[in-house]
Amino acid sequence: MHFKSELNIGDIAFVWDDINKISMPVTIGQIRIKHTDSPGRGDPDEIFDNYKPLKAYEEDYMCIETGIDSGRLYTYNLHIFKTSKECADAFTTKGKNYAKKTI
Repeated sequence: MHFKSELNIGDIAFVWDDINKISMPVTIGQIRIKHTDSPGRGDPDEIFDNYKPLKAYEEDYMCIETGIDSGRLYTYNLHIFKTSKECADAFTTKGKNYAKKTI
């Protein structure tokens, strides 16, 4: 299987600086793709969620400026964006829907 991320190592992307209320440029240093596609065990009465059908795709990025391996983890189109305008628009229109993942 081949995965193509939206951002690549070395790309400049934008995250929200909550202190200064501006989008801040960062450099992609690590990419994590989590792809889930499980049909489940086929039991419609299954009570445990981890055995039910699951489909998900998430791209997370770590940036040079905020730490690699033990720093902030940004989810694409939720915490990190391709352009400064996309980032600013997301945080001015969606309000406080911003939560950094820290590793």
